[in-house]
Amino acid sequence: MLDQNNIQERYNTKQQYRLDSLPFGFEEEDPTWLDYGYTTVPLGIRKGTNDKFLFGGMTRYKAIFKNGEYQDLVGRAYAVYPHEAIDKIVSELAKDVGFHIKDTNFTHGGKAKYWEVMSERFDNFKIKDSFEKDDEVAVGAVIRNGIGVGIALGADLFTYRLSCLNGAVARGKDIGTISIHHVGAIDVIKTKFVQGLTQIFEQSRKLADYYQQSVYIKINKRIAERFASQLPDKYLPNFIEVDTNKLTGKQEVYLRDNNVDLWRGFNDMTEKLWHSETAGFSTIRSGELFIHRVLVSEVNRKREGNQ
Repeated sequence: MLDQNNIQERYNTKQQYRLDSLPFGFEEEDPTWLDYGYTTVPLGIRKGTNDKFLFGGMTRYKAIFKNGEYQDLVGRAYAVYPHEAIDKIVSELAKDVGFHIKDTNFTHGGKAKYWEVMSERFDNFKIKDSFEKDDEVAVGAVIRNGIGVGIALGADLFTYRLSCLNGAVARGKDIGTISIHHVGAIDVIKTKFVQGLTQIFEQSRKLADYYQQSVYIKINKRIAERFASQLPDKYLPNFIEVDTNKLTGKQEVYLRDNNVDLWRGFNDMTEKLWHSETAGFSTIRSGELFIHRVLVSEVNRKREGNQ
């Protein structure tokens, strides 16, 4: 239990206005991840109206602090998993599951981290009848972790097209994804990840089939309008044009080529996103997830005879 001297030393006095106005129970801090600069402190009930607030019991919330700086307010059951701790787990899993780390990215001011990993045990797959000869796709995953920003620890299927060197993240009920809520000890995470990542890589075969079937679907105006509804014009393929009325804001979508298949359109858009010099990782990832959702739903639509 911290005494007042230790509290003043550990928690930033520049934020004293926060510390005074919110009745944190610093004496009951959880220093589990103090080596990485993280502590959590329960939030109490403010009692009294004088300048010095009295601690009147615990609430259902606690605060996350990093190096003495207030970060976020979360539920009492929420468990902080520092990126450094997940780094170690990812490195250990690389041998157990069979993958290598391709890249890492941060969002939310460093509060969320993503690891792009490529499988070494699952073979690449080729897309038959593709617009491009010897169109080969490698299999991977994007592991994610957030600290107090609503991003669950987990992973999503990731594919990497070798001919143009661009990747795309996929997630949904029809394709591989796992999420582990920030509750409980970190010791159980490795077992869940071994099972989950293996399952994700295995489900890449299902995504490969979606890719293959998209070759045989032509992009019509309805599909073009779906893409244009959420993607900025600069990420749309050249054969889809959007004219926006400056007064009403209403969009009119024009399809300049009726003979382009969904697979080619998918790659035109993901390539523009992936190689963008201005888009941040969050923009790229959200765009890829949306494009995947459209592709999967359109293949399902054809299977159901609604194309």
